[in-house]
Amino acid sequence: DMLVESLWRNGRSDRETRDLAARALSDRIALEGEAGDEVSVALANVGNAWLIAGEYSLAISAFERSLAIRERVTGRQPVRLGDSLDDLARALLVAGRYEAARRTIDRLLQLRESDGPPDSRLASAMELSAWWFQRRGEYARARPQIERALTIRSRSSPDHPDRAFTMGLLGDQLWFGGAILESERAYREALALAER
Repeated sequence: DMLVESLWRNGRSDRETRDLAARALSDRIALEGEAGDEVSVALANVGNAWLIAGEYSLAISAFERSLAIRERVTGRQPVRLGDSLDDLARALLVAGRYEAARRTIDRLLQLRESDGPPDSRLASAMELSAWWFQRRGEYARARPQIERALTIRSRSSPDHPDRAFTMGLLGDQLWFGGAILESERAYREALALAER
């Protein structure tokens, strides 16, 4: 599972990666049965490999199966359940299934908000929510989500590469609002974070 995750996290979604993910899933099912918690991890890896390959329906199906297992097996542990919701929301959003994405994002936000002090997981949920609003053309509703995500990320780890995505969202937001020079600064900071 760790090898598959490292491959898709580094942008690999070729046939070899997808085949390896499928084998890892088969092995997990053979060891744990269909409903083991580690099966949900393997399904998430399969889903991410398909998502990167642009096969959104296959990715969504894998993420939905992963979520179903997590809901049954983990005793509704907020972190693991939230990770599955995050994966599914991202895939639904990329696939343009906005209503399903919004329902999933709302559930994710509620879970992350109730899961202790604000951390990178809540920031990620806020970013997904902002991205949803931007894709729907609701820019004014996206801005507070972006600012809160930036505040959380800046407080916890200002140099973390994940902050680059948030800065990119801010750059988009500023661009859409006509603040071209400010958007350029946000994009440059996003690029600098990504290159570190």
